[in-house]
Amino acid sequence: MVITKKYLEKIRHISIRTKILLSFSLVIISLISSTLIFALSKYNTKLLNNNIDYSKKVTSSLVVNLDEYIYQLKYISNIIAYNQYVQKYLNKHDSYYSIDSSDSFQRTLEFLSNIITSRSDIDSILIFDNDKLSVFKSTHLDLNTNYDYKNQLWYKNILESGVTPKISGPHKQEYLHTPEINVFSVNRTIQRYDGLKKTGVIHISVNLSELKKFCESEILYKNGFIFIVNDNGEIIYQPDNNITNNKEFTSLEKDVTNILPKLTNNKINIFTDTIYNEKYQIVSKYMSNANWYIVAATPYKSITEDAEHIKNIILSMGLLSLILALVITYILSTAITKPILNLRKCMVEATEGNLTIRSNIKSKDEIGILSSSFNGMLSQIEKLMQQVISDQEQKRKLELKTLQAQINPHFLYNTLDSIIWMAESKNDNIVPMTESLSKLFRISLSKGNDIIPLSSEIEHVRNYLFIQSMRYTDKFDYSVSVKPEVLRYKTIKLILQPIVENSIYHGIKNKRGKGNISIHCCINDTKLLITITDDGIGMDSETCTKILSPSYKTDRRLSSGIGVHNVNERIKLYFGNQYGLRYESTISVGTTVYIDLPLIED
Repeated sequence: MVITKKYLEKIRHISIRTKILLSFSLVIISLISSTLIFALSKYNTKLLNNNIDYSKKVTSSLVVNLDEYIYQLKYISNIIAYNQYVQKYLNKHDSYYSIDSSDSFQRTLEFLSNIITSRSDIDSILIFDNDKLSVFKSTHLDLNTNYDYKNQLWYKNILESGVTPKISGPHKQEYLHTPEINVFSVNRTIQRYDGLKKTGVIHISVNLSELKKFCESEILYKNGFIFIVNDNGEIIYQPDNNITNNKEFTSLEKDVTNILPKLTNNKINIFTDTIYNEKYQIVSKYMSNANWYIVAATPYKSITEDAEHIKNIILSMGLLSLILALVITYILSTAITKPILNLRKCMVEATEGNLTIRSNIKSKDEIGILSSSFNGMLSQIEKLMQQVISDQEQKRKLELKTLQAQINPHFLYNTLDSIIWMAESKNDNIVPMTESLSKLFRISLSKGNDIIPLSSEIEHVRNYLFIQSMRYTDKFDYSVSVKPEVLRYKTIKLILQPIVENSIYHGIKNKRGKGNISIHCCINDTKLLITITDDGIGMDSETCTKILSPSYKTDRRLSSGIGVHNVNERIKLYFGNQYGLRYESTISVGTTVYIDLPLIED
């Protein structure tokens, strides 16, 4: 649940274009995948069913042909058993036969020779009496006369079935000195005509040539093959290597052992299993005439080969469809999201302070309506901002005029008190000090003008410094250095006196000994630079930063009421943010204030 919420949260933050592309892609891939899976499933099922039907026909046809073939072989065994010469030869010592049987052996050999000559699939015919091998005819010459037939499995089985021919094998031709090829055999007992006496056993060895013809005449899918096993799991027939793409058959016996439990006596057995480490579809049919299973095995790979081809075609078409759909989706998503992105760009610029930006979307849809509303909102905000700026500027100017009108009474009282003291003591500096105070107030008023010549501002600070030097005798010296070429420029009034005042009360006054204050005016590049330096107690870097903030507090009883922060704000208000005050200070060394002003000519 937490993971789902996490992924949903990620999805919320991706772009609309990406959401559209992902949505369309998922829908298209789902449709193509489901179509492919459904089509291939149906097609595979159809191919498998077709192969089952075909394999049924093949196995049924083989069972019919092999039933007829086995019937012929059993019929031959019956003909041999009831042949008169065979009967005479096996019963030559029996009084039941009163006629002469001296030529019966030769006649029997001729009879058996005719059968072998006419049938290429019969390798050998052996007739045993109750004690030994009696008559033998074979395509082979290396007969093993010591062959003990009574201990052979086929012999033991035939004793149970009596005169009914029975199919045995596969087995080697043990009656030969060098048994090589596998054969199966048709066996039965021989009884006298009257059925009262068992006189011998017939053993017919049959090679696999006819089985091979029958099985190879039927064609399965590529690499499919037919093999025959008996109900004991012994392989009667399996195709040559070249029939099944040169596969080795050494593992077929092991695979048959695994398959055998699934082979039943039902008419048809259909299942899948592994042969040669590969999945096969197996269709088998039971052949009761010989207790054999006719097994048709077809590799799944061969059956579904066409399906793979169809799958590749569908995948190719699906991939092309997906690419085409993605291209169309990209074009549509671009058409949808481009106006949104343009509107977003305008909004970002607006949040960064550009209220003059306008969206140029002219459509009449929802985005166009949103764009129109956004433009209207910006226009209204711009008007309100202009109104606020105008109101603030007017307010600050009014505040400045109020501050200028509120010169600290402590400063005025102390100055007048000093003048009275000079008058009583008949000090010669009483007239200059009174004149300086008069000029100080006259320049402060400046007939209501905010912009005054730089020379007037310099005279104003000179008067202030003179008055303070009279009040604090031997506390500090001051000097004012002004380049003649800067006197033609103008500045706002009352910007130097608050800074000098700050230097006296917070720098020089707290210093032991006599201090110095110097003022220097010059042109620096395209600016008017005024430098005020004192060798007072100085201050740390943190105070240098805070002194220009509105939260910095000073003792108003010691100042004129117009702080350095107010000076800095007034300069920026009148001339722009690239102008104003800069402080540099070192504790116990002193402080330097740089005032950057524009070059405004008189």
